[in-house]
Amino acid sequence: MKGMLKIRLLTGVVALIAASLIFIYIRGIEESRPNYIKTYVAAINISENTQIQENMVKEKQILSSDYIEGAIKDKKDIIGKYASVNITKNEQFLGVRLLNAAPDSDTQNAFKYKIPDGLTTITVKTDAESAVAGLLKVGDKVDILAYYPKKVLDDAGKEKTINVEKYIAKNIEIAALDKDIVKSAQVETKEKSSTSKDTKNSNTINFKSVTLFAEPKLAQALNYCNNAGVPLTFTLSSPNSDTEIVTDEFTMDELATYTVNS
Repeated sequence: MKGMLKIRLLTGVVALIAASLIFIYIRGIEESRPNYIKTYVAAINISENTQIQENMVKEKQILSSDYIEGAIKDKKDIIGKYASVNITKNEQFLGVRLLNAAPDSDTQNAFKYKIPDGLTTITVKTDAESAVAGLLKVGDKVDILAYYPKKVLDDAGKEKTINVEKYIAKNIEIAALDKDIVKSAQVETKEKSSTSKDTKNSNTINFKSVTLFAEPKLAQALNYCNNAGVPLTFTLSSPNSDTEIVTDEFTMDELATYTVNS
C-alpha cells in the first residue's frame, strides 16, 4: 500500500516537471519567433525636393529590430510631402526628412517659419539715436531701455510725477530691420568726378523700425510704449560679457548721486 502511494507521488512529481518543461519550451519558441511590424518604405529612389506620390510609397512588414525610431507608420502622413534629401528604394520615411512644402517655395521660406516656438514678432519705431547709431544687424541681441513718467508720493505725502528710465527687456533678438540707406553721393563717372569738388562721401543708415522676436507679454508692452509715445532705446553689449543688466528704475535723484566706478 505504501509502495503504491510512493509510486503515485513520484508519478505526479514527474508529470509536473514534464508539464513545466513543456511550458518553458513553448514559451521559448514564442519568444524566439520574429516580431514583425508594419511600416512604409520608398518604392523607388526619390530625389531631393520631389513631392511624394502614392506610387512612390509601399507597405512593408519589417522586423521590429529593423524599425528606425521616427519612421512614419501612417501612409497619409507621407503622401504629398516633399523630400528634403534623397531617399533610396526600400528606405523608411523619417519625419525629419519630409517637408510640408517644397524647400524653395514661398511657403517654406516664409518669415513665419523662422519665428522661434513660444515667441512672436513686434515692430517698434526707432531712429539712429535710439538704435545704436544705425549699427544694429539682424540677429543681434539687444537690451531695451524705456523712459516714462511715474507718479510717486513726495515727503509730504503729495502726489507728483517723476521721469524714470528702466531696462524692460534684455537679450532680445532682432528679426528684421526696416531701413533707409543713403549711399555715397559721389557719382563714379569720369565726367562728374572731374567736375565735382564738393561731393560728400557719407554713408548713413537710418532705421525707421526694428522688428524683434519677443514673448507675447513683452510684445504687448512694447506696442503699448509705441502707442503711448514712450521713448525706447536699444543697447548692444558684447556677446562675451557676463555683466548683469541692472533693471532698477533710474531717476534724477540717482543721477545726482551717481558716481563712475573707477
